[in-house]
Amino acid sequence: MGISEQEIRKTIIDVVCRSLACDPEDIHSDSRLIIDLGMDSLDFVDVIFTLEKVFKAKVRDSELNKLLRPDKTAIAKMPAQLTDDEIRNLQHLIPALQKAAENGPVLRQNMFDYITIETLVRMVTAKLANQDSRDKKHETENRG
Repeated sequence: MGISEQEIRKTIIDVVCRSLACDPEDIHSDSRLIIDLGMDSLDFVDVIFTLEKVFKAKVRDSELNKLLRPDKTAIAKMPAQLTDDEIRNLQHLIPALQKAAENGPVLRQNMFDYITIETLVRMVTAKLANQDSRDKKHETENRG
């Protein structure tokens, strides 16, 4: 991977600071975007699109996207709270979920509350690593 996790984190913090007009010293890896930093859904979309542009990679995770923006027919069929399996499957991206689950049910409608700077770092890191491995595979196939 061409960019370190530390560089990714710094870039994400810079993007969030520009979007929210805040000081980088006020942002930490475990800062929750909505609760701690006061981000709203439009800010979130702006940050995601900016990160995709900066890193030249689609950052949105399909599994996460389904939970955050489910279609209306799916909403009616989903339980109000996340299942243990959903929490296990998402905690690699959203580390705050596990701690929240230890304190009681995690409501689906509150998913945005658990997205942190670390969540964004993990999403970008995973996408860039996946992109790098696809690029290397493509290079190998073209040589052969």
